[in-house]
Amino acid sequence: MTAAKHIELTTAAKCLFILFDSFKVSGTLKRNISDLNQIKLLLDLVHTKNMSRTAQRLGKTTSAISKNLQRLREELCDPLFIRQSSGLEPTTYALTLAAKLTKIQKDIDAAFDSESFEPRLFKGKITLAANAALIHQYQGELLLALTEQAPLANIEIVQWQEDSYQRILDGSINAGLHFLNENCTQSIMQYVFQRHEIVLVARAKHSASSVTEALSSPLAVLKIHGWNTDTVRFSRYLYQKGIEHNVRLQCEDFPSLLSCLERSNFVSPLPSFLCSDGLKALPLDEPGNEISSVVCIPSTHRNEPLYQWLVGLIKSLIPVKS
Repeated sequence: MTAAKHIELTTAAKCLFILFDSFKVSGTLKRNISDLNQIKLLLDLVHTKNMSRTAQRLGKTTSAISKNLQRLREELCDPLFIRQSSGLEPTTYALTLAAKLTKIQKDIDAAFDSESFEPRLFKGKITLAANAALIHQYQGELLLALTEQAPLANIEIVQWQEDSYQRILDGSINAGLHFLNENCTQSIMQYVFQRHEIVLVARAKHSASSVTEALSSPLAVLKIHGWNTDTVRFSRYLYQKGIEHNVRLQCEDFPSLLSCLERSNFVSPLPSFLCSDGLKALPLDEPGNEISSVVCIPSTHRNEPLYQWLVGLIKSLIPVKS
């Protein structure tokens, strides 16, 4: 550790000593934290109010979190959290302490910000969510890359659901693969990793040879949580152009949508990389019909090594078709 880093850490330790010294009552109540790692545990539990989620976020077991919490309770002479139906509710003392410890934790993190993150040594859980289109395109490559680079980690890839943005914020999902959402909360960072042309997809033997001809057929639309469940974006685009069309089918399951396209005269607006064998892509006449794929992570974690590694890994994946 450099001299500058040592000074930063020493300063944080002094602040911690002063903080706990101020909590003494008539010289009889002595509170202290013997392990600086316990600060992160306390702050994370105040945030998640859930031992299992904190265990996932810190790469530990729930049992270890429970033991460390009991140790904290003894050292700080306070229950810290009260178990309720909604989760672990912080006591007034825990909230007061957490507010003061946040700055100290930032100083401690700054003292070690040059420390490298080693994916191959990480033993925690990594959970990713991806929407129906992107999980179809990237899941194989992503699983292979994750298991190769983080062989000790517990990997989980789930399909994007209605609550996925919230789960990214509370830490039960580390990162998400989605389409750029203009209405997404600023609490979530969206890193663009690929742009795709939107085309009309139809079965290979469909009689249409142009978009105009294809739009006389019924439209099938892939519905994606957190992107177009409240409106059919392509339909809105066609209305703006004054183009007559007929949305007959809306489907959340991508394989089912593909099967429908292969066996009927339905056509569907999709990113060009989803046009597989047995189908054909009809380019739209208008320029600028693109969709961006993004990596979503909490804004508060954007500088953390684990999240930076995940974003870098996902952005490195190049689709077979674009």
